[in-house]
Amino acid sequence: MAVIIAGTKFGSGAWLSIVMMAALMIIFAAIRRHYDWFERKTYVDETELPVGVPLAVAMERGGPRDHVVVPVDGINKILLGALGMAREISSLVTAVHLTEDKEAAEAFRERWNRDVPDVPLLMIESPFRAFVAPMLAYVESLERAEPQRRITVVLPSFEARHWWERLLHNRDVLRLRPFLKERAGMRVVDFPYRLHEPS
Repeated sequence: MAVIIAGTKFGSGAWLSIVMMAALMIIFAAIRRHYDWFERKTYVDETELPVGVPLAVAMERGGPRDHVVVPVDGINKILLGALGMAREISSLVTAVHLTEDKEAAEAFRERWNRDVPDVPLLMIESPFRAFVAPMLAYVESLERAEPQRRITVVLPSFEARHWWERLLHNRDVLRLRPFLKERAGMRVVDFPYRLHEPS
């Protein structure tokens, strides 16, 4: 039936809609393929975790000077590298995960406690998928609660190789960074992660 309708309407401009739908399907398939490749390349299993997650630095005399915050959206190679950088800065590191799904959040917490047990995980509910406002509110609360420490935020990101990859990755980080950099006394550290294999 659809073929008959498309055939009768093709000459009166329906061809444009058909071409656009086909183009969209190709674009969506390419995006899905890229995300699948990205997940495969950044995936870590339990055998990699003891090597991939470095030990925390020794406690500084008088307590740590920095409180390092790392936003996390999953446990992967990018996160492990960012945690490694955070632990080189300070022994006081907090991972922050924003979620809108309580069930998924609990599953993530269970995996976190199993795979990265020595880094505290803070879960923040964000029912409207907001990222910037809840993160800013958290770091501002740390500034008030710990005036003797410098708040350092390590921003994990995927180092895009193509212009179109920049459209698919790091959107939250790019929106958050300028707000953090406006805050006097706060340090922002980027952790770009590069994948070498072409997608």
